[in-house]
Amino acid sequence: MQRINKFRVFHKPTGKMFYPTDDLESILHYNYIQHNDQLVLTMDGKVALYHCDRAYLRISRDFIPLEYIGRKDENDKEIYEGDIMSPKEYLKHYGNQVIKWSDDSAGFIFGEDLSPDECEEVIGNIYEGLHSGEKCDMIEEWKKNISEQSQNHSKGIK
Repeated sequence: MQRINKFRVFHKPTGKMFYPTDDLESILHYNYIQHNDQLVLTMDGKVALYHCDRAYLRISRDFIPLEYIGRKDENDKEIYEGDIMSPKEYLKHYGNQVIKWSDDSAGFIFGEDLSPDECEEVIGNIYEGLHSGEKCDMIEEWKKNISEQSQNHSKGIK
């Protein structure tokens, strides 16, 4: 089975998630986004706006790319990095967990070390929250950890 490489992006200023099929012009209403403009992922992992009519890239720090992991949940919904998943029944004691990349496993994992195959359904994501609208302490903890990692990275600490 061939793996499909695709991404969704989270737009920090508006707090909205964009999928490959979304029309940016109608959603963002920015004066610099034109009808045929597209989001592209650069080779170094940055998100850029490609202005088709003018044929140039504009790097944007407003977007966070999140990779599709190549699987769907039990409701046929695509699973992306950063999704909050509920575990299968026999693993309910783990609670809901986040899908993330693991350098050690060289792949995506569910929680600390479980395979995404152990997931049941997508119930939200770390940027937009739970689909049910409930408050989730896991999201706040995740954002805190990401913020600390970013600060350490900028200081050169691993």
